[in-house]
Amino acid sequence: MTLNADMSFWVNTLIFNKLDEICPSLSLNGEDRKVYDICKQDFANYIKYLDGNHLRMENSPLFNSEPMSPIDEMISIMINETGGLVQNLENTKEMAEFVDMWVRWWMRKWTQRTKIIFNSKDLPPESLKSMSFTPNMFTSEEHEDCMRALIDKLIQYGEICCTKIMADALFKKGLDAANIINRREWTLQDKLNLLSKLQREARQMSYTHGPLVFIRPDYNYYKLREWRDDGANRII
Repeated sequence: MTLNADMSFWVNTLIFNKLDEICPSLSLNGEDRKVYDICKQDFANYIKYLDGNHLRMENSPLFNSEPMSPIDEMISIMINETGGLVQNLENTKEMAEFVDMWVRWWMRKWTQRTKIIFNSKDLPPESLKSMSFTPNMFTSEEHEDCMRALIDKLIQYGEICCTKIMADALFKKGLDAANIINRREWTLQDKLNLLSKLQREARQMSYTHGPLVFIRPDYNYYKLREWRDDGANRII
């Protein structure tokens, strides 16, 4: 399910206005435009996640437990007993409430998960190195499916900010670690095994505390720190 053009424009306006309200110091029409763009992208990813998972979530015991997490509370707004997600998206009041809650939560995650850096010296020592990427090993459809699965897994564990950036880093790192560049043939089972491993990595990433995405002020440079844990709550 995707939002139609009119609703997309309206939702994007709601997102812009809420970001401007929460952080008036941001120049969303100027040098900080990328923050707005990333937020819009993350919201679109979240809507796709809801659309693909709302039936399963509707029957989840999470909806009957207290207190509800932010993600459960937002889902409960969008899902009712009879209408389902698509019909609720047509209700402008509920949609406005949903966007309001989501952007507030997204900004909290942005504050937690991102850090602005001014040069490479500001990067943590455990940041990921440059990774080789061999797109010919996966078809465009396979790559898209893998990215969708990784984004969904990140969202499932509460990572709603910079989802595409994180998923892209996970995917490229997985390819590099598997030494795909040295393999002549990569079977479907190999690809499924890799995806399963990367989904576990996505879950592990969600348990890491502190900033994960390091961004230069021009927002055209992103770097992720390592998120692995050595068993003693120390990132290595």
